[in-house]
Amino acid sequence: MELVCRDGGTPSLSTTATIVVSVSDVNDHAPRVASDVIGVSLVENNRARTVLTTVNATDDDAGPNARLRYALAPLDADADTGALLIDPVTGVVSTNRTFDFERGPNDLRYLVTVTDGASAACPVSSRPKY
Repeated sequence: MELVCRDGGTPSLSTTATIVVSVSDVNDHAPRVASDVIGVSLVENNRARTVLTTVNATDDDAGPNARLRYALAPLDADADTGALLIDPVTGVVSTNRTFDFERGPNDLRYLVTVTDGASAACPVSSRPKY
């Protein structure tokens, strides 16, 4: 932007200055998860660290405000909290142990929470079924 200042004299004198305006991103967008429910199947006797899926999320903010973090928590009160893992940066969900069909439970439900990198993060939750 260019700013011109003129005085009221005769002849009129003026000076010009350039003003640089930088628009910074504010945290005005919440993260969005691509799907509300994600279903995956797993064959028993799997190896630990078997990749099940990747949670895909986006945020329309820029810079640090768009940096996403993923967290995983079981929805069932008696669930094995360490059965599955999620990479907090990539959203990759994997097993943390070997599963046995006969020992159950055979239907695990987890809540994925995605937060953005703003100092006042806006959590957005999805209810995938694993």
